[in-house]
Amino acid sequence: MTNEQIAAELVVEVATVKSHLARLLPKLGVQSRLQAAVWAYQNRVVTVAGPGPGPGR
Repeated sequence: MTNEQIAAELVVEVATVKSHLARLLPKLGVQSRLQAAVWAYQNRVVTVAGPGPGPGR
């Protein structure tokens, strides 16, 4: 998701999303959203659903 999409979903400003991400990434010890997603998966914060319809299907 883009910062704009996250902001719209959470009903906050884009600057708030950027600020939270800037503070979160160092706390997780990662440098990117991709690394944060991998961290979340490896630490069982999120799970991956089985096969299903993807974007545009």
